[in-house]
Amino acid sequence: MSQTAVSDSTPEAPAASPSLVAPSVGASSIASSVEALIELFRGQLAEVRFPDVDADTLEEAASGVTAAADSVERARAALERAAEALRGEQRALREHARLAYRYAKVFATGNDELSAALDSISLDDPPAAKPKKRRGRKPKKVAGAAAVPQLALEEEPTPTAVAS
Repeated sequence: MSQTAVSDSTPEAPAASPSLVAPSVGASSIASSVEALIELFRGQLAEVRFPDVDADTLEEAASGVTAAADSVERARAALERAAEALRGEQRALREHARLAYRYAKVFATGNDELSAALDSISLDDPPAAKPKKRRGRKPKKVAGAAAVPQLALEEEPTPTAVAS
């Protein structure tokens, strides 16, 4: 049974109940104002139905947000595990390459061309990136800058009527 209600007064939204804010990751993806509105539709507006809007449709949409946020969190965790696995594989390859380099250096003894080729290879870790220098000009220092009047932004301008 549908009811349509229009009220002159705007009731204050009750505080979100603990059941609304679940400890899941997705709950934080829903704005507190939206949570308060959903809670209002669960309580005082539980029997009210607007076209395509009621407590059930709001909760369904909120469930979609929670599910999507949980999916994002699982993907982030999987990405972090994959990145850690990549770093481990890179460390293993680096150690294996160092071993191969040492063997090749011994093998290249007496072969100047191969020794030169090996000497041009550096297996050391690249140095940490230095912070980039700021580009552009330094700000100008203006003499008498204190004398420049500052705009008062605290007050809002009063609207003026335009005669037509």
